[in-house]
Amino acid sequence: FVSRTIRESDSILLANDYCLAIVVSTLTLVANFSLGEFMLMPLRNVVDDLFISGNMANEARHAGNWDEPSVFFNLFLFAVLKFALSVLGNMLRIPCGIFTPVFVVGATFGRLFGEIMHLVVDSTLPAGYSLVGAAAFTAGVTGTVSPAVIIFELTNQLSYMLPVLLAVLLGRSSAYVNVFLYESMGKSRNLPTFPRITRQSSYETPITKLMRSGPCNVQCVPRYASRRDIENILAETSFDSEATDFAIVDSLESRFYLGSVTSTQLIALLDNSELVWESSLGDTVKVDLTEVCSMDESVPSLRDNTTLSELLRLAYASIYAKSYFVTDNGRVIGKVVTADLVQKCNNGII
Repeated sequence: FVSRTIRESDSILLANDYCLAIVVSTLTLVANFSLGEFMLMPLRNVVDDLFISGNMANEARHAGNWDEPSVFFNLFLFAVLKFALSVLGNMLRIPCGIFTPVFVVGATFGRLFGEIMHLVVDSTLPAGYSLVGAAAFTAGVTGTVSPAVIIFELTNQLSYMLPVLLAVLLGRSSAYVNVFLYESMGKSRNLPTFPRITRQSSYETPITKLMRSGPCNVQCVPRYASRRDIENILAETSFDSEATDFAIVDSLESRFYLGSVTSTQLIALLDNSELVWESSLGDTVKVDLTEVCSMDESVPSLRDNTTLSELLRLAYASIYAKSYFVTDNGRVIGKVVTADLVQKCNNGII
């Protein structure tokens, strides 16, 4: 919802960060200071009140007006407003918390349902529903299972282990019909992301089964190349916007991997008037591409026994690239293109 609002809105308000910050701050100020003491409390104190086993109207530790005019109305109002204000706050281009507001909103909805159930069955403990609601809502929004552990640490007891774990699993299962918050934010900001792997067994798939192979799909350029060599290689290449990297090798026969260079860099190299491609006698001069090109050494080559899980760990933890060259004892044998993996994930192949 947040990412779609930011992306589709063309209003001056959203285009101006300062105006948006002022509007959100004003709305937050009016909502918090005009509705009661419970709206002004830190979220940690709200959690304390929501998790009490007794009556919130009489035994709340921090706010004394949860029952003014009624507990049901205040819980519903608090949950709706905090949810809306959290959405607006995360639209600002400043660091904002997400996990805690979502956790509190889930706990509030759970407490509200628990209070309703308490009217039906007098022995019902509304605090238990608050615990389960916090776990389920947070797991559904963030796509994580850590809320269950957090619940156990906050309460220091395992009596609600079964319903909390079940709620987390059900919330996590919403991935099949919903996009998680962090993933949505990453897509809205065009951050590099991988789609979800649909099959658990695919994580152990060797990348040799997912790579492109063959001279037409794995572009290599020798370390020492003349102008004509580079022109011929570029002319024989079918350019792909997602796989325009060339492997610099010691020679086209041995194909020992030295680094990578993009097609844009090779074209710029041909247009560089400072390079001497011919000697004074008219002989062809070969240049050392490792010296005249800004060779990208940050993207490592992958061994042929690398699995998909290891590649994903590398891409998420440190280096995300459009393609990775695969080597066998240092010799280039193929190339894994990120766009190919994305397409296979979307098609359910992996």
